[in-house]
Amino acid sequence: MAPRKRLLIIGFIVATSLYLVATGWFGTGFYRRQGYYDDDDILLNAAAANANSVGGVQSNKPPVTSSNKRILLVSALYPLSKSKHSLEDYQWWLWNYLGHVKTDIYFFAPPALHDLVSQARPKPNAANSKEGSNFFMKLNTTYPTVFDVPPLKGLRQSYEEIHAKDRERSYHSAELYAVWNAKPFFLKEGLREMKETWGKDYDYAFWVDAGSFRESPHKYEDWPDPARVEEVFAHASSEDSIFIPMHGMPSFKWRKWKEEMGPVDQDISEGSFFGGSQKAIEWYTSTFYTYHDHYLSLGHFVGKDQTLINAILLLFPDRFTTVFWRDITQRGFVRTYIGIACGGEWWYYQFFLANSQTRTEMEKIWLEKQSNRQKKVQEWLVGKPQCPLIPPLTLKEVLYRAFGPYWKPVPATVVPKKHVR
Repeated sequence: MAPRKRLLIIGFIVATSLYLVATGWFGTGFYRRQGYYDDDDILLNAAAANANSVGGVQSNKPPVTSSNKRILLVSALYPLSKSKHSLEDYQWWLWNYLGHVKTDIYFFAPPALHDLVSQARPKPNAANSKEGSNFFMKLNTTYPTVFDVPPLKGLRQSYEEIHAKDRERSYHSAELYAVWNAKPFFLKEGLREMKETWGKDYDYAFWVDAGSFRESPHKYEDWPDPARVEEVFAHASSEDSIFIPMHGMPSFKWRKWKEEMGPVDQDISEGSFFGGSQKAIEWYTSTFYTYHDHYLSLGHFVGKDQTLINAILLLFPDRFTTVFWRDITQRGFVRTYIGIACGGEWWYYQFFLANSQTRTEMEKIWLEKQSNRQKKVQEWLVGKPQCPLIPPLTLKEVLYRAFGPYWKPVPATVVPKKHVR
């Protein structure tokens, strides 16, 4: 075969493969073979995307265009003796978060970081300081270490002991486990403190990792957008649902998971952001620490909050709503995956919960960072680059895709107890 002809054939094969990947054919086929999707799922969800619906079920609810819902963000920063990131990294990310997001924030930190955190937050404008959305923040330095928060008191030795069971123990530590597992307490406590001590009531509260705003520059200011939050929860299967983003589809093997098997060790949920109404947060916090204590008493590894969250998702799917950026029933998912117009995939929820103007501004920022060649290749493959706004999903719908339509959650036998305040 002549070299020129051979090159043409190779070029055709490569171009065809790129097209199939870009349009989702390979991905969809793979997930079908794994038992994650069938044709009915894909048709239902395509209809959902075009009819303001969620979870494959059409909805007549109109989009929420404005809202007066009050939102509180809760975060914390506790330095670790062993960390993948330096304190200087966190200082930058902290400024990128506290210095730009105007929504009310309740922040936990040790006394030693009081000045660092305070200086990262601009002073509220006196004219608007009473009504959020203008850099209002309360800083709580009550707890010198994360092992001083009530649910984790006295657990340092236990966490040191389970460290040997961590498959990622080379770069994890007992302190890090405590930081992860303190999040539900911090969220519930911040919301309670704002109401009981400062007389501020909120409709929704969300945990936000202090280091999660790494994009610079960014346009997330009045974030999350109250109308978007209200729209997402309007599609939830339960009135008091917890919103938590998903990173990956559960493997089919978890279809037969049982409560006594313990935490689910796979990258399914994201622990960087979660929340809901006060009632939902109270339920979630109580459930999280009940199962944390139960599994710890049985000798299971509970150091990574995501694996514990995954178990709770499988036990109580009706209690959760989500966004799944790898949802391949949305044909634009590859655009997210290759990062042309969506930034970092882990933080897709930031774009998802922003208003339309902010989303447009963020797309512009991301596209300006790409070379002309990248943009031309992208446009040739799947059209003009844009970041898709994926519809929210009920968690049960996601699990039906993963395990099949006849899957049912196993009964939860551990009774949630009142968590320590």
